[in-house]
Amino acid sequence: MQQLRKLLYEKDLDIILLSAQNYPETTTLPNIYYFTGFYDLWPSCLLITKANESLFTFEKEKAEATTGIRTIIDIRTQKISDYLKEMNGHKMVIGIDGAIDYNYYFALQKKLPECQLIDISKEIFAIRSIKDDAEITEIKNACLLTDRTLSNLESEGLKDKSEKQLAERIKQLTVGCGKEWSFPVLVAGDEGSSYIHGTPTTRQPKKLILIDMGIKSNHYNSDTSRTFLLGSDPEITKAHTDLVELHSKLEDEIVPGMTSNAVDKIAKEFLQKKGHKNTNYSNFHGLGHGVGLEVHEYPTISSHTSFILKKNMVFTLEPAIYVKGKFGIRIEDTVVLKCKGIERLNRFEM
Repeated sequence: MQQLRKLLYEKDLDIILLSAQNYPETTTLPNIYYFTGFYDLWPSCLLITKANESLFTFEKEKAEATTGIRTIIDIRTQKISDYLKEMNGHKMVIGIDGAIDYNYYFALQKKLPECQLIDISKEIFAIRSIKDDAEITEIKNACLLTDRTLSNLESEGLKDKSEKQLAERIKQLTVGCGKEWSFPVLVAGDEGSSYIHGTPTTRQPKKLILIDMGIKSNHYNSDTSRTFLLGSDPEITKAHTDLVELHSKLEDEIVPGMTSNAVDKIAKEFLQKKGHKNTNYSNFHGLGHGVGLEVHEYPTISSHTSFILKKNMVFTLEPAIYVKGKFGIRIEDTVVLKCKGIERLNRFEM
């Protein structure tokens, strides 16, 4: 909460309004949970001033038992717009986050025409991008659970199974350890793997299998991709070897203070020198993205961004090679940036 109050002063705001209007009912409300420790489903809303904070929710008693927020209001008995008006809501400057959808934004603006609404989602994302020790522990646990799932899957055997069978088995293993997956499991083999997000089919891969999956640990996510080689195709083997070598190079070179596009440049140029100019990941997606309460968070690591990477940021590194109509190989780890470089939170072999 101190970070939000600091933001109030830095941006000269009267109020910060964190809403859940744009999140589906089955999703953790990341900003609400991050700043309050209160896990709830939509709708929910947090108002912060320089002197107080107020949480609007359907679950007033639950909130009172699980969070230290000073004022908790039953959202059925008090409209947020009326509450703001009672706070002498004329000509106030209100910082809003990216979870507020357009309909809610315009409805709020209509009811409070003299107030100025300012998008502070970038600032909120930046705050959440720096993980504390407890958050890193949860993400690491999620990564290790993912590693165990992949290890169990591999030991059971990957050959002579369809993509759908493998995807369903991953779900079973995830549920079996009392967890839930971070996103729908992606399994694609052979030519199907040349698509970035291959949907599992009844195809039984013969050359390779690309798996992209994640597991949640206390609302925090992992995001991991591995490509399993089933045959000995020289072109596929070389591409896989080049990606493993690139991961080693990135581990040697990434340090705090680098910009996201500088990291991307290292990876892209390395793969171009290896002969993958038109088939490397940069023609299709970024090198990585932040991970936390959401699978995709700030920062995005690509040639189009120039964020400064800081200590305790957690993000993915997912270089890939896609040869249209033939195969795709992606190797993705979730890492945390420490004082002298990155620490891999995954342990499953590449």
